[in-house]
Amino acid sequence: MVYTMIHSMKTTRKRIQGADEKPENSGGFTPREREIRSRLGVPDDARYILIIAESSHWDLNWMYTSEVYYTLKIKRILNKALRELKRNPRRIYSIECIFFLKMFWDRHESMRDSIRTLVNTGRIRLTGTGFTTPDTTLPDTESIIRDYLLGQEWLRENGMVQEPKLAYLPDNFGNSPALPSILSSMGFRYAAVTRLDGLNFIGADYNFMKAPLPGSSAEILGELIRSNDFFWRAGDGSEVLCHWNPFTYGQGDLIDMIGIAKFYDIRLGIVVRADWHVAKRIESYVNQLAPLAKTQYLFCPIGFDFNSPITGLVELLDRYNDRHYRNTGIFAVNAAMEDYLDLIAEHGDELPLVEHDPNPYWMGFYFSRPEIKQRSRRLSSDLVRAEKLLFSYHKKNGIAERIVDNLKLAWETSVVSNHHDFITGTSPDRIWKKEQRPWLVRASEIVDGVISMVQPGPVTVPHVKISRSPRWSRYGSLVRVESPHYIITMDENTGGCVTSWVDGKTGVERLSGPGNDLVVYRDSGGLWRMGHEFTGGTFRELDRASRRPAAIKIDTTGYGLIARIETILDGKAFTRTLLFANESPVLRMAVRGSAKSWRTVTCSFTASISTGMISMDVPGGVVERPAIRHFDPTFWSFQNFAHAVDRDSGAGFALFMGPPATVSYDGGGEFQWMVVRNTPMERAFGFLPVPAHPAYGADPGMQTGSYAVRFTADGDWKKNLLHCRGTMMDLFDDMDLCSSNQESPVNVHGGKHVRVMAVKPAFRGNGVIVRLFTPVTSVRSAAISMPGYRIRSAALCDGLERDIGPLKPAAGRVKVPIRGSITTVRLVF
Repeated sequence: MVYTMIHSMKTTRKRIQGADEKPENSGGFTPREREIRSRLGVPDDARYILIIAESSHWDLNWMYTSEVYYTLKIKRILNKALRELKRNPRRIYSIECIFFLKMFWDRHESMRDSIRTLVNTGRIRLTGTGFTTPDTTLPDTESIIRDYLLGQEWLRENGMVQEPKLAYLPDNFGNSPALPSILSSMGFRYAAVTRLDGLNFIGADYNFMKAPLPGSSAEILGELIRSNDFFWRAGDGSEVLCHWNPFTYGQGDLIDMIGIAKFYDIRLGIVVRADWHVAKRIESYVNQLAPLAKTQYLFCPIGFDFNSPITGLVELLDRYNDRHYRNTGIFAVNAAMEDYLDLIAEHGDELPLVEHDPNPYWMGFYFSRPEIKQRSRRLSSDLVRAEKLLFSYHKKNGIAERIVDNLKLAWETSVVSNHHDFITGTSPDRIWKKEQRPWLVRASEIVDGVISMVQPGPVTVPHVKISRSPRWSRYGSLVRVESPHYIITMDENTGGCVTSWVDGKTGVERLSGPGNDLVVYRDSGGLWRMGHEFTGGTFRELDRASRRPAAIKIDTTGYGLIARIETILDGKAFTRTLLFANESPVLRMAVRGSAKSWRTVTCSFTASISTGMISMDVPGGVVERPAIRHFDPTFWSFQNFAHAVDRDSGAGFALFMGPPATVSYDGGGEFQWMVVRNTPMERAFGFLPVPAHPAYGADPGMQTGSYAVRFTADGDWKKNLLHCRGTMMDLFDDMDLCSSNQESPVNVHGGKHVRVMAVKPAFRGNGVIVRLFTPVTSVRSAAISMPGYRIRSAALCDGLERDIGPLKPAAGRVKVPIRGSITTVRLVF
């Protein structure tokens, strides 16, 4: 099934078809294009312009702690970069994120003026303003926005005026299909990625075939559309111009080397700076890139992990241009990725417009080290809550500068945990235990302290109080629970599983097999991937809880009827807990247990549902995904809910989860989601390590996961308001958070599909920043107010708090136009 939608491809004149053809060039450059070419020194009659952008990919704390990386690598790399920039005024060096630049800045006060000047003159170019290069499949949307906001504010606070239009995510293991919505909401015009689904990356598989997976984004862009530049459209209509690095983000690293790789500044080869070698490299890059280009502009990145700047790069390119340009028509120049995308943007009518989901790239990291994902998401959620509470506190007490500083410090930790080797759980045990976990614990303690100070009254967990427990009865091995919404039967002879779910209104049976079953798999995967994702790997069912008896214990509490089932599975003890409440059609559940090494345990529900697609929320929006794509089973990562609708009856099955949330569906009724996973390291053929996955991470301890399910009578996720249910961080948390916008000082009027994402003091300019979210594209406007405050003025702004245009308050409210899933507003009182 092809899941990349090609909306259009408009070509106004003949362009590059291959490296052996000379494209037509009328010299009809736009004024913007001519200005950029002039600045870069590009001749008007150039056949190809090869833009070589130099950077270095810096993981914050992947295989080493951040301090070790800084001491061993970063300090040396940045010092050399500064020397090279000083030596040649045409040299450009790019930096991906703020984290290590800030560390260098803090420790080299004497060099700050030089750095500030280089940034402000565009000699040091930021390929994004994120504190990190964040993963965009696992963090919540607000946390991703804060990542870029905090980085941009650090630049501004230190007198650096550069505001990139680009978000470069070279090493992410897939990205949210709603990423254009997130980026557009922050005012970004461009994105750039490397890893697309279906791409065979270096050292990641013992199948050495380079062809991408059939129907994948890599195949469609690389072989069908044949374009590594495209407009990427999200479901809400937001678009960014996106560049894909099909030959890795270190394609040009060997420009002065003969060898096979340079990584961590380790050269697997020898340095050769001779003219013949550099010329051969440059022309090979053009031969690779030209078949995927719709214009004469080609982009070659230099920047594998922790590599130092190439000595005299500009001189090498100048020598090539002086000696070879007249014969080849290839002009090579050192510039920034944003320069390249500015040029490409002038040819937008020649680029394809696609709506694609670059997933699943890898699936194992969706559930690796669940504690990281739970702590990271809880931290960002508590920070947003603390900021909302500050407004009620401020009216009585004012806000102490210390409170604001503490929240900012905690936010810095929160956004650092977004990193694509942090929240993904793909660092070794020693890094998780020595640095990542302590960071998250300390930040949570800071936020807890702030909340306890500003909370009006005692801290309580929002519970759903019930008037009475559902009726229940026991008949031999069967336990029957009856509420106005369902009649559920559990069978001790079938492992305590749910064996019947009858709709309380229609009397229709909703199950076609056991529900709340546990399934244990032999999984030879590791922190990045599941066993069935690579050659020589294994993902094989070993056992199910439903295959042996298990006792069901029933208790009645003030919050409903609780059932507990103790199960021994694969030699390990598991406890399943179910909460039944009269007031809700939702059945809430939890699993607690541990697993042997190289095991994945799932929860299974077999519903009377037949469909090929599942809807689910992701960072930035809601998407519809195929049940099976590339791998069988296919596990998808989502934020809070997933929903599948039967193609005939219209009945639906809804799953709600707190992080980490995954779901798979076999197309015939069985839904599964991961609840416990302990796969320390990828192993092919039972013993071979996979070179691209060097981290070892055992997780043998107890793991706890919460989830809930319900059946819907008819309609999609919008009709059933599934997007209005908050993240279920705890089994007993109130899930219906949308209507009340809990603890928010902002009221939304007439917008049941709109929720308040964040309310915070403005960093840039005056007033208060309010961020709204709706995944429903038909919503065009919403009115907001802040009781107790008189709104003097208002403005629409982007996520980086730059004003777009004024809004007019009336009768204590502001009508806000909704132009995408994420809208940001400034209110001044």
